[in-house]
Amino acid sequence: MSENGHIGTVVAVEESVAVIRFARSSMCAHCGACLTAGEHEMETRVPNSLHAEIGDRVSVALSGKKIAGASLIAYLIPLAALLLGVVIGSVFSDIAAILGGLGCCAIAYWILRLLDRRFARMQSFQPRMIAIVSEKEEEPKDGKRTDNRNI
Repeated sequence: MSENGHIGTVVAVEESVAVIRFARSSMCAHCGACLTAGEHEMETRVPNSLHAEIGDRVSVALSGKKIAGASLIAYLIPLAALLLGVVIGSVFSDIAAILGGLGCCAIAYWILRLLDRRFARMQSFQPRMIAIVSEKEEEPKDGKRTDNRNI
């Protein structure tokens, strides 16, 4: 999903949340922001701020900067911990370097797992519905997109 929006279909509405199904594009095949719903489809749960109904086509956005930031956290922190453990362990022996690297990396993943619940609740890391679009034009029904500079 990009800041400009990815268009999908509402397949379920659960209280104030819409479940939206998208065709998987090559651009988002490995992102992980959405759940896989098949070989060529994915789904995500989004606050139904526009009161979309089942069958509506909607545009959903997720900031590329937020995805990059989340990727940085998920990959660089464990890598830095691994390298730190190796450097500290290498002072003692090669085995200590291996065990130190693996131990520090495991601790970093454990800490990220604990923080994952907090990140999941943060609105800035969640996709959001930006417009209901017409099926014919795939453009917003009112003819203009909502402002999505602060996604």
